[in-house]
Amino acid sequence: MHRRRVIGPDGQEQVEEVVACPAERGSVDVRRCQQCGHGTSPVYDEAMGCVVVDCARAVRPPASVENDRGVCAPRTTSIATLFTRDVICAEPATPAARMTSAVHEAEVGAFPVVDRARMPIGIVEVRQLLAAPPGAVVSDVMTPRPLRVRDEVSVARAAAMMAHNRVHHLVVIGEDGKLLGILSSLDICRYLSEESGAIVPRTSVSKRPSLDFGK
Repeated sequence: MHRRRVIGPDGQEQVEEVVACPAERGSVDVRRCQQCGHGTSPVYDEAMGCVVVDCARAVRPPASVENDRGVCAPRTTSIATLFTRDVICAEPATPAARMTSAVHEAEVGAFPVVDRARMPIGIVEVRQLLAAPPGAVVSDVMTPRPLRVRDEVSVARAAAMMAHNRVHHLVVIGEDGKLLGILSSLDICRYLSEESGAIVPRTSVSKRPSLDFGK
């Protein structure tokens, strides 16, 4: 289950809670999911790092893929546990100035732009917001046709897409093409660090205690 914070042209926020449905082969409203009767009550999954709904109609893929050389985690691990699900996004006519404050509050480096059907049509990075002229709207500064990936894509493939296209963010979509979240290069760096045994703080730099290695 994930949450979309959509900021409209009037500056008002609309929070939408959706969940991936195996029957609909896409995302549906949580209330519609609960009326179905095949899903459990939402519970927090520590491994996934988010709230999940277990569906009786879901097909369970194998946990990992092994070969003669063993398991290569980045090649066999999907981005499903890495990308940000509670994502902030905007509509094309949303004022850029409104998104500047929203991005600063959410401490993110980019956000998707969606249409009324919640299909991703663009992406905006902080640097683009900072360069926006007075009175600009999101569609004036966004990069159209953002790179999109399914949540089942491997970490290695997502990293390769970022490196090849020289970008730091990928829009994550469901099978129906609707927005699920966003994956950043920082998410991949954090994953690789944790795989090697490093402890990576989840809090922002501004909220961490300072470390002075010069003493």
